[in-house]
Amino acid sequence: MSDDAPVVRVGDPGGSYRRRIRTTTVENGVVEGGLEDDFHHFEVTLRHDGERVTGIEARSRRWPWATCPDAASQLPPIVGMPLSLRCTAIAAVADPRMNCTHQFDLAGLCVSHAARRLGRRQYDAELPPAVDGMTAPRLWRDGELVLAWTLSWRDGRPRLGDCPPYDRAPWRGGFFRWADETFDPETAEAAIVLRRACEIGMSEVERPHRVRLAERPEPDQLGESTQSVDRLGRATPRRHEESSHTQLFPALHVVVFLDRSAQADLERRVVAPVLAS
Repeated sequence: MSDDAPVVRVGDPGGSYRRRIRTTTVENGVVEGGLEDDFHHFEVTLRHDGERVTGIEARSRRWPWATCPDAASQLPPIVGMPLSLRCTAIAAVADPRMNCTHQFDLAGLCVSHAARRLGRRQYDAELPPAVDGMTAPRLWRDGELVLAWTLSWRDGRPRLGDCPPYDRAPWRGGFFRWADETFDPETAEAAIVLRRACEIGMSEVERPHRVRLAERPEPDQLGESTQSVDRLGRATPRRHEESSHTQLFPALHVVVFLDRSAQADLERRVVAPVLAS
């Protein structure tokens, strides 16, 4: 297995789940961020005066949920917050539960990027297909391999093993807090980025939210954790130039086909990765 950052090839639906995040200082006081995987593509522009956030804009280029683009309206509370080396600092001023997970995460990474006064940063995450309930997620930062985990969910409970100190981390209910309390800001940020990529990439395996065929799922049953990144069926991506949106609830035959998972507008087709180089 090569330690080089993964190369994404269009038309490779049977390969690993991959995600790329790039933050760039495009001019003094302006950070541009982009996050993309095979069915997400969001962009954030963060403005600052060197000490505090002075403006925030988000754009949806490809998304699986009809509500994703409108979630950008929940980001303005971060305007005025102090720049922080911790990407999780924005949770103190904006409620992550009211935001699109990916736009929120990307905005936090733009805040920490501005605080570090970096020119450019890029994360590449990879989650290979599982074999016997185990996989080996990896993360590259600026082309350098910085994390290599062993992730198991053989008994239905995800856990990290053979990669101390991460094997002591709570996978559910506190990983981000544990990372912030355990590591320096850059190390914690890398762990948080890979943990989020794993959550999205393995969601088809776990499917934590299930609904009976005769029921419509309640709003609190819908969320990023229900999104499928499998190779059988997934949300049809919508782009900014398209006029239609995904449906909020799946058709009944799709629910049955996907083991009754609460997902949106899923179809039996492959969507090829389109991460830009």
